[in-house]
Amino acid sequence: MNKSLSILVFLAVLAVAASYWVQLTEVVPQADKAPLLPALNTQANDITQIELSNASGVLFEAKRINDQWLATVQDDRGQVIGHYPVAKDKLGALVLALAEARQIEAKTAKKTNYHRLGVQDLTATDSLATLVSLRSDKLSWQVLVGNHAAVGNGSYVRLPQNKQAWLVDKNLELPLTNNAWLKQPVLPFEDVAFSKIARVDQTPWLIQRANDKAQFTLASMAPDSQLKYGGVLEAMAINLASLNFDELITPQTLQWNNFTDTVELDVTTFYGHSFTAQLAKDNDKVYMRFSSALTKDYWLQWIYVISIFSAEQLDKTQNDFLMQAQDDKPDSIIPSTRAVDEGESPF
Repeated sequence: MNKSLSILVFLAVLAVAASYWVQLTEVVPQADKAPLLPALNTQANDITQIELSNASGVLFEAKRINDQWLATVQDDRGQVIGHYPVAKDKLGALVLALAEARQIEAKTAKKTNYHRLGVQDLTATDSLATLVSLRSDKLSWQVLVGNHAAVGNGSYVRLPQNKQAWLVDKNLELPLTNNAWLKQPVLPFEDVAFSKIARVDQTPWLIQRANDKAQFTLASMAPDSQLKYGGVLEAMAINLASLNFDELITPQTLQWNNFTDTVELDVTTFYGHSFTAQLAKDNDKVYMRFSSALTKDYWLQWIYVISIFSAEQLDKTQNDFLMQAQDDKPDSIIPSTRAVDEGESPF
């Protein structure tokens, strides 16, 4: 290729790139950085319903009932099976970001270019957009949320009734699944709340403590035995308190008696709570349920699918807490501030 032809090809490439950029971008004066959703910043506390939809249907829906946010739970077929508390931090972060978001750069107004930003109508073929709908008793807002900006912060958005797409100055984080914004962990207790944990199945043991500042002691521990490492008993409480679930199932849709029981724990708190936690497995899934004669809280109404790793952290025998003959002397105390990973334990 001679030099003249090379220059012509280079100029042609520049022309195509410039044309593409003009199609997608229109510079907006600095003073015109208007709020994305007018009035939302003053009305955010009055929102009573939030719905996120994509091309497949409703992804997430939550309503505020008596100052409590409850999400609609769906099964694998998209059927509604109940309601569950929402992770308020994630929901609140989205509402705050939308309330503060400002239009900082006008992008394409051409329907044929929407797919480049992910802001197509939900009825469009291969639409990647998420329609966020907010409602209060008096007002409502809707916005199509597309891709994050490739450079810097911000998200591409478009109001459904408008042709103009925009880059806003906030990264709008959305859930990927129906369960992603449900309240975690499962239990509403911190590890310091547990006063007694007893395994009551075929391999029983008991750990207990006098107050939330004390360390657990292991009942029926031989005088010449030693704990495997400092904090090994506290790890049980931490792992129970930090237990997350992967999936929610209603008790009516599963026959627990068909599962293989693996662990049963009786748990008591310093606040007078008492409940039983049961684990069972079926094929490649591990299930967990809770029961109590003292309360009917939301977390007692479901069966939880948990990870195999989480189940292993609760499936401990008394020997798992104790140093064996071949072990070295116990290490120094491990601070009981988080769940203990098996890979981090000194055994």
